[in-house]
Amino acid sequence: MASSLHDAMPDRLPSLRGFKTSRVLNDGKESGVVALLGTFPGCDTESVVKLSRPPIPLGDLDGLATAVTLSERAPYSGMEYGYYHGVVASEFAPGLSVDVLYPGCLANESEEARAKLLAKHVSRNASQAPVVFRENPRAYAAAHLPYIDAIPSSAIGWVYKILNKEKELERLLFDDDDANDGFLVNTDPKWVTHPDPKATPKEQWMNHPGTRELYCLGLCHRKDVRSLRDLRAAHLPMLRAMARKGREVIKNTYGLADESLRIFVHYPPQFYHFHVHFTNVSVDHGVSAERAHLLDDVIENIERDSEHYAKCSITCRMGENDELWRRFKELDKAGAVHISKLSRLEPKTSYGSPPQPRTRLFVLLLGVIVAATPPGRRHSLALDAARSATAEGRVQGEIDVLLAIRADEERRHVHDLLADANVPLANEHARVVHRLREAKLEHERLETALEERIRGEREDVIELVLGLVLEEQRRGGIGR
Repeated sequence: MASSLHDAMPDRLPSLRGFKTSRVLNDGKESGVVALLGTFPGCDTESVVKLSRPPIPLGDLDGLATAVTLSERAPYSGMEYGYYHGVVASEFAPGLSVDVLYPGCLANESEEARAKLLAKHVSRNASQAPVVFRENPRAYAAAHLPYIDAIPSSAIGWVYKILNKEKELERLLFDDDDANDGFLVNTDPKWVTHPDPKATPKEQWMNHPGTRELYCLGLCHRKDVRSLRDLRAAHLPMLRAMARKGREVIKNTYGLADESLRIFVHYPPQFYHFHVHFTNVSVDHGVSAERAHLLDDVIENIERDSEHYAKCSITCRMGENDELWRRFKELDKAGAVHISKLSRLEPKTSYGSPPQPRTRLFVLLLGVIVAATPPGRRHSLALDAARSATAEGRVQGEIDVLLAIRADEERRHVHDLLADANVPLANEHARVVHRLREAKLEHERLETALEERIRGEREDVIELVLGLVLEEQRRGGIGR
């Protein structure tokens, strides 16, 4: 296997001396992180080494000025500029952050499992074009779930060591060890400007300048929740506690106000044990729109529908060489899923059902009838339309309502009927009354003619309505 260095890897290396690079995975020009693939002396398998520059610590500005040694970078130009290389004393601030990823040290894992872990780290750290696609429940079950199941359990062994308080006790901020709803909050190693937890008393963490780069991690104690897809209503007490208590702990420890704190979940996550990220809103890495889901939004979605994340489509982002992306492409080739149409493979779940064809048709036709009705007649039409809205939505009921418009027009003038104009009257003014009635009847004859024309037009509209309804019913758009 490997030499005695095997037992020292990857957390007890005195230096990178002897490391042989076989490939530059990432030159760091875009990401700021240089990633190298190579081997250490005496090791049979490769490691990934990541190099990056940490932010300059601003907690002691006078100390910073003293700690920097300068050397000329360019000749003096004769103007107001001076150009130097600067070296910060190692006791003041680290010159580089170095991560060593060496699955070969996992002696209890099979060779195949170690190879898979190495391939995962190589893929994630290699410079590659990102891809974005929609994952629906069918694609999740066919590609993503088998991918999760194939990950060796040792890949998250470090998580269980933190939860069991075997590691990183100096970073611990809060712990509720309840088996169902409990969780732990600690500082994330990515927060490199955090005061040294081993050397700096906790009371000095309050309002520390490094809080601008605040990055903490919340780990749930239960092991049956691996990602966003597994969350249900039963997990709401845990999620609410993570949001509430996480804000409280960070505010009491670092003085960061709620409005300056972002709490989110990654999907797909970097590791498959449910966890929550707490960052200062000024932190801009890991928060891309197609990967980060705000915890408050997650809680509201599950409150509306316990099965929301089991049924919805989720936008995902990853590298073009990622193993998970390869699995999706294989399924696409086989015709099991279609990458460009993943969100269309399953019926969408909506909280407000869209109008059914029957409803849309009725609303459209009602608008046509109203437009064909004189303004003076629309009041009764509106009343009948309002009455129809309380019906159970049967097609026959809707047609009855439309046909009732004419019947209502015919009966609504019963109270206006005049007496026979030829009946003699005892009143001395009967002749005058008779003439008035003749004038009234002449007006009524004109009005009747106009109404008959309007009624004829409305009957034409109703015939059109019936024709459209029957055609829609024939096509299967109504009554399904």
